[in-house]
Amino acid sequence: MEISELTTAAALLFDNKEYKAAVKDIPSLKAFTDDAIKKITTCNNIVFGSEATKKQSIQDLTLVIKEKDDIYSNENIKKLKDVLVGISAAKEIKILMAKCKVRATKNVKIYMTGGIWPKEIIKFKVNASGMEDYNSSDIMVSEDNKTFFGISLKKKTRVQEDDPTLINKAFNTLLIGDEFKELKEELDQARINFFTDLVIESVDKGFINYTDINDTNGKKIKTKAEWKRFSTSQAGRNELYLSKKKDKNLFEYRYIDTKGSASHPEGYKTDKTTGDKSMRQWVNKKLAHKDCSLWENFVSIMNEHSELFADKLIDIILKTNLYQSMDAETLKKYDFDFALVTGVANVTKKGLISLGKGSTIPLGTTLCGLKRIEKKYKRAQFKVKVDEIKQSASELAGVSMVLDKGNLTILNLVLRYKGHFTVQPSFLATIDNDFKNIMKKECTGYR
Repeated sequence: MEISELTTAAALLFDNKEYKAAVKDIPSLKAFTDDAIKKITTCNNIVFGSEATKKQSIQDLTLVIKEKDDIYSNENIKKLKDVLVGISAAKEIKILMAKCKVRATKNVKIYMTGGIWPKEIIKFKVNASGMEDYNSSDIMVSEDNKTFFGISLKKKTRVQEDDPTLINKAFNTLLIGDEFKELKEELDQARINFFTDLVIESVDKGFINYTDINDTNGKKIKTKAEWKRFSTSQAGRNELYLSKKKDKNLFEYRYIDTKGSASHPEGYKTDKTTGDKSMRQWVNKKLAHKDCSLWENFVSIMNEHSELFADKLIDIILKTNLYQSMDAETLKKYDFDFALVTGVANVTKKGLISLGKGSTIPLGTTLCGLKRIEKKYKRAQFKVKVDEIKQSASELAGVSMVLDKGNLTILNLVLRYKGHFTVQPSFLATIDNDFKNIMKKECTGYR
């Protein structure tokens, strides 16, 4: 459980006077953390799914106050920022509750979700859209045990900073259901073809010697003629991608995941991934190029299924079907509001503290914004396209994209590889400023 989640929960039991005292300097922030530990330890307002989780959380917070005030390591700074984020987020949650005519008094109860949800709120846990954590609340808050607020907590250091990602999952986990079978098969084949072609090109570039590659029988390829026949056959291409028969004395991973090269001083198995003798660096550059054929194929295939893909993407990221997915009887008995809350705070290496104004986007506001867009651009199709500006400046092994409807951008998307190329790329997303402006101007609740 993250420190920011713990301190958000504890901070809901403090008032504005205590917030002001906490952000004077590092010793004051640590004193606040110490008080937060006491709240978590002694009162019943903060509820965990298990005693083990509670105990671990107290230990994690205790580490924050044990650090010396004059040692500002990166890890220490991160912990202090997270404490401060909790105060920023708690202030936003109190305003959200007040707008719903619920006052966050010191009797408020905060439920920590984490891996194990407390039994009191298990009724709000939703398994939908292929996700066990579809209700992505990091904490849930209630004053009267009738109205519950589910809070998805995010954090950043400055108001002007890019928003934190709303999702970070393997791409194929977004496409659950029979309706995505064709789309997934097309995307998988595009990915396999691209990386197989790269392995073949890597031989031409000298990163891998074809004489170091084994054929489908596990025997070394000896001549250029053998290599040509092997690399152009379907069985050979399958082996180049899967690398089941590779020489394990030479290659630790599949051919496409080779980090070194034939000419690298440490051979194919090196962990060094920089320099012109690193195949990994060469592959990364290929993936980062704005005209990368893999991403062109992905964008083309996604646009062939644009409505299906966009509906799923918006649902997974923005939780647009959360209320419909919840148990009807539960919603009859309780009021439930879901909101994305971002805490804004920073601590510098010199120990300077800044507490920024957080932001809140209730689910109702998101749904309102999407309805406005649908009404305004009802004849337009969803469109996925490469963000040329971001892609030109990126060195990531991935692609920056946007999801548009009409001339308005809804989501900023990144699809990237962070490890092996034979696994699915990770998908990250944030809400675009175009969509935010629609919500600010035409809907209520956005802060």
